[in-house]
Amino acid sequence: MAKRGPKPQPTAIRLLRGNPGNRPFNAHEPTPEPCLPDVPPSLVADQTAECDAKCGSCARCRAGWVAREAIAEWNRRAPVLFRMRVLTEWDTSAFELYCRAWARYQNAETQIASQGDVILTAGGYPMQNPFRSVANKALLQCQQFWAEFGMMPSSRTRIGVKPDGADAPTNPIHRFLRYARRE
Repeated sequence: MAKRGPKPQPTAIRLLRGNPGNRPFNAHEPTPEPCLPDVPPSLVADQTAECDAKCGSCARCRAGWVAREAIAEWNRRAPVLFRMRVLTEWDTSAFELYCRAWARYQNAETQIASQGDVILTAGGYPMQNPFRSVANKALLQCQQFWAEFGMMPSSRTRIGVKPDGADAPTNPIHRFLRYARRE
C-alpha cells in the first residue's frame, strides 16, 4: 500500500531550504557524501553508436546522437548539483535517466523542427507528428527529475546555497543543530 500525503523532500533540499516545516530529521538516514560522479560507462558506450554509412538518420545513428546529448547535459548539470551538495554517487542512475530523457526531448524537438508539427499520412490525411508525443513524454519525465533534484523554479525559490560548502557538517543532526543555533 502506498504512503499517504506528498512525497517527502530529500534531506539535502530540506537543509538548503532551512527546514521550513521544522520537522525532525531522520537520525538514521544514510547520508552519502556529495561527489561529482563520472559519466556512466553506459552513456560513453552508447555515444559511439553509428551505422556503417554514418547517415545520421537511422535509429542506430540517432541513439549515438542521443547519448552524446545526454553526456553534454551531464557535463552541464552535474557540477552545479555537486556544488549544491545534492548529487551523490547514489544518484547517478537517476541523474543518468534524467540526462537521457533530456536528450530524447532534444532529439524529438529536432525531428519536429525538420518535419513540422503536422505530417501527412500515407493516405494524404494530416496528423500530429509522432515525435510530438515523444517530446511531451520526455519533457514530463524531465520535469519530474527537475523537481527531485531541486532544479525547477518553484523548487529553487526556497534554496539558499553557500558559496563554499566545505565548512558544512556532513552529519544531518549536526547540520540541523547548526541551523537551529542561528535562530
